[in-house]
Amino acid sequence: MRIVGGNGEEITSAQIGDLLTLRVEVLPSTIYGGYVRNCVATTMDSDSEKEYYVTDANGCALEPTIFGDWDIENDSHVLFAHFNAFKFPGSSSIKFQCNVRVCFGRCHPVRPDKLYTLY
Repeated sequence: MRIVGGNGEEITSAQIGDLLTLRVEVLPSTIYGGYVRNCVATTMDSDSEKEYYVTDANGCALEPTIFGDWDIENDSHVLFAHFNAFKFPGSSSIKFQCNVRVCFGRCHPVRPDKLYTLY
């Protein structure tokens, strides 16, 4: 899992509002499939940790204007979701944690309108 900017390269920092992409790759994609669910953005400050769920247990974006739905790249089979950089008050860093369901071959996620398949 990694965060990339508009040029497709991994980022180390961003400005609020920058268009970013969270990318998840399950390897080897010729054998395994997967889909993302239960993603949470968490502050990285030690004094008071705050959480904001961006994806629910079914893999659906909870607030699409902040964090978009997951999709898949046809050629690389990488799962991705676009979002605009945001932050919590009093914190300058955020980490993302997501559950990824991994399957042999094709996964059948709860969401019938999208099929996240990596193979």
